Amino acid sequence: MLPAALAALLVGCRFEPSGAVPDDGRPPVPPDVAVDAAPPDAPPPDANTDRDGDTIRDMDDNCPNVSNTDQADCDGDGIGDACDIKADGPDADGDMVSDVCDNCPTVSNLDQLAERDDDEVGDACDPQPDQDGDTIAYFSGFDGDSGGERPAGWSLASGTGLVDGRWRVVDGKLVHDAGDEPSILYLGGQTVPTDVIVEARFSVSSFVSDGSEPVAFIGLLARYTNGLASGGEDTGYLCQLEQGTGDPTATVRIEGLPDIEGGVDNAPWSGQLTQSYTIKLNQIGIAGSGSISRCTVTPPAPLILESVRVDDIPGPASGSIALRTLRIGVAFDYIVVYGLGTSASASITATPSLHHPAP
Repeated sequence: MLPAALAALLVGCRFEPSGAVPDDGRPPVPPDVAVDAAPPDAPPPDANTDRDGDTIRDMDDNCPNVSNTDQADCDGDGIGDACDIKADGPDADGDMVSDVCDNCPTVSNLDQLAERDDDEVGDACDPQPDQDGDTIAYFSGFDGDSGGERPAGWSLASGTGLVDGRWRVVDGKLVHDAGDEPSILYLGGQTVPTDVIVEARFSVSSFVSDGSEPVAFIGLLARYTNGLASGGEDTGYLCQLEQGTGDPTATVRIEGLPDIEGGVDNAPWSGQLTQSYTIKLNQIGIAGSGSISRCTVTPPAPLILESVRVDDIPGPASGSIALRTLRIGVAFDYIVVYGLGTSASASITATPSLHHPAP
């Protein structure tokens, strides 16, 4: 028998077999399921959701909260340019936009404005700001150190009279030691537009002379071909700064290789070896059809060298980009190649990178 106290507690209680329907109309509670169990999980989000309304589903959108129909991703990190900080990687001009994404890699322009015309070059450095079609065909700030080797993509020209000029990348600069034989380094394996502006910034560390030939030089070449390697002649358009070692005169020269004299301009040389210089070569059109060749060197004050322009110098229709030196120790900060649109004009604007502060 049950104790009297327990019997009293059970008075009025009813027990129903599992699964039975209670008298109050509630559904039966399945065995082993808590009465206060959580509701079923919410349904998964709609696979076609497009929060930014750019017609690209969020699951496929590299900027799901910022409209970017083009899905451009200049640095290939999976984050679209429209929402990517783009601060990772080398940044030659210090504007917090990495070189690979920067539409003016030599001119600080955090805003990246490119509104004056319809091309990919930023307003801050566009050589033809009111004409479409310009591109940045090549840029290198020579980031890092190559371990004593030449930078990737560049080859040493060979042939009679050319030597290994000890080109290498050191601490973010392309360095060449002074030597008493000319040396040429050219960009290989990459298509370069026919109409270009080639620009480089460099500082000079030393001059050498063998006592018989006083001229030392540093130059840019466009449409270059290393013909000497096969027993022929090198061809191209040359923009060159040269100086007699001990002669206080600097010369800017533009000419067609191998031996076509173009134009020269002379100015007093102040001997500021450690300062930064900018050298720029404009090459537009084909000889005989209205071509324009122009060489500009912008050194520190007080040395002023005017731009040298010559029309219709005979020369090749295509080729590569190259650097040429003799008896000068030099360190390049960068080289940039602007490809010019089909409407390339004679009145090319001087790019603001000429005024970019030295590091």
